[in-house]
Amino acid sequence: MVLAACLITVCTSCQPHNEHFVVENGLDVPVQTWPSDSPELFPPEEDNFDSGLQPGEAWPYSLVESGERPWYHRVWPFRNWAPEACRDDLYIHVYAEDGRTWTREPPLCSDEVWVIDG
Repeated sequence: MVLAACLITVCTSCQPHNEHFVVENGLDVPVQTWPSDSPELFPPEEDNFDSGLQPGEAWPYSLVESGERPWYHRVWPFRNWAPEACRDDLYIHVYAEDGRTWTREPPLCSDEVWVIDG
């Protein structure tokens, strides 16, 4: 019993706190996404849509750099009460293959999903 409790504690403490903002492609064309500290759009790379998000795919973007992760985001049960990660200095730009563009403005917070759907 004690061994099982120790194994559960060790295994669950290895899982990181969710610190991702997710962009999901709800369109019927591929898109390119990238983060920026500027609200200004950059021209997309014309031939790079094959390596972008295909229809129905999602892209998780980590809001916290691995070296900046507080200890309580890594240790159970403290990570359950950790505040959500938010960035107020980050924009996500999206370019669709058909020429449409979107920009998600700050703040970007963990556990949010931004569905690009037209």
